Amino acid sequence: MRKQTIGGSLKDRILSCGFYILFILVAVVYTCMAPAFLTAENIVSILNAATFSLFAAAGTSLVFISGNMDMSIGSIALVAAAALTLGSKAGLPVSAVILLTILVGALIGLVNGILVAYGRMNSMLTTLGLMLAYRGIGLQITGGRQITLASEYKNFARIKIMGLPVWVVLSLLAVVIVQIVLKKTRFGAYCYALGCSESAAKKVGIPVRKVKIAVFVISGICAAVTGLIVASRLGVMRSTIGSGMEFDIVAAIVIGGVSLQGGRGSVLPGTFLGVLLLKVIDNGLAMVGASPYAYRFVEGMIIFAAMYMDSLRSLRKKSA
Repeated sequence: MRKQTIGGSLKDRILSCGFYILFILVAVVYTCMAPAFLTAENIVSILNAATFSLFAAAGTSLVFISGNMDMSIGSIALVAAAALTLGSKAGLPVSAVILLTILVGALIGLVNGILVAYGRMNSMLTTLGLMLAYRGIGLQITGGRQITLASEYKNFARIKIMGLPVWVVLSLLAVVIVQIVLKKTRFGAYCYALGCSESAAKKVGIPVRKVKIAVFVISGICAAVTGLIVASRLGVMRSTIGSGMEFDIVAAIVIGGVSLQGGRGSVLPGTFLGVLLLKVIDNGLAMVGASPYAYRFVEGMIIFAAMYMDSLRSLRKKSA
């Protein structure tokens, strides 16, 4: 009996710490193959690349932890970037355009949340269908053209705080804030409770519908800010903004330990390291001169391993 207990606890520890072991292993291998990998300049470069995903991943993590999915975040980013373009062409102040972009994300998130909460629709299928609809709206607004933004937006993207690009600092701040909300507030506890069991959450008086709507609104805002970041850093509005982003974000979230079944996971360090790992892989493969075709293969294998570990954790939890 004692051997089984020790063996079981060892497996549990490996399953819970496997991701961190993998992250360290990848970093060590790349450092050995390319000494320049572990330099301050390259680390800032990795963080800069991760900025595109961190905002969206932070918001989407709330959705997943609450037991739902949001597959429309890439298209929300496109619509938000399109709204940014309209505001820029209309000559609105930068602050007003940023606020408009955030409101667009919140409105779309509200639509998603109402459909899931009150329409009792499957969140994955609903947002997957809306993903196509929102992308169509974004393309309709811009006519599918590449539109150059005003210089104010390019200059804003070049601002640095303590030597770091402004969007890097703001994305790290967003990750910290969402983690505090998850761990230190009643709303965060509601998200975990809803993800563990919606029926049990209802029985103890948790406002299930309001929580669902709130997580989708937050996810929409974060996705909109991602669109704003991409457009301002590129200096142009492109129809490809947000394309495939939802799959990269979901991969990062799952790799970081957020359960697909809800009720488990963290934004910091979980989702943050999940996003970082994917960027580290891309950066390291580029530094060692690997074939571009190897990027997706390596990422795919890591995602498969993460999902397999998530399934094992869920099975052990049920059998416990």
